[in-house]
Amino acid sequence: MNELLRNEDLSRYEYVLMTDDDVVLPENFLDEFIPLQRRLEFVIAQPARTSNSYIDHPITEQQGGVLARETQYVEIGPVVSFHASVFDFVFPFDLSSPMGWGYGNVWPFLLRERNMKMGIIDNTPVDHSIRKPVANYDWSTADRQRREYLLQHNHFSTDECFVTVDVTPVEGDRS
Repeated sequence: MNELLRNEDLSRYEYVLMTDDDVVLPENFLDEFIPLQRRLEFVIAQPARTSNSYIDHPITEQQGGVLARETQYVEIGPVVSFHASVFDFVFPFDLSSPMGWGYGNVWPFLLRERNMKMGIIDNTPVDHSIRKPVANYDWSTADRQRREYLLQHNHFSTDECFVTVDVTPVEGDRS
């Protein structure tokens, strides 16, 4: 990603959205996701995962009756979106953790310092069930790199990250 972004004039973009190659996006995904991210003022956002997806962290699973949740955690994949206001301190990615493990612990720390919000958008869930996780990389190497990365950066603990700050219900839902 760093190589792709290096060749772009990011000032031309309001959002940068990244996606893995093993995710199914719903119809009209961008037309719905980006306006919600903008409306909710999430400078970093991800879509929730469908219930049939591989789910590494329960906080990322789609919640019924919920439009979106402001959280202390957004995962590096399978889909993540960044608003231009964070480009200068999110990009380029720190390749001491090339899989991006640990970024989700550092981002909420950086955003809190700047009084910015992040969240999970439940209204546009993605299906991440095409390929089993960790099929193309070594878990122990990625985890070691995550631990080393976190030693070098201020961050929140996993327990501090997996917190829902606020919930925006689907309008008209009374559940």
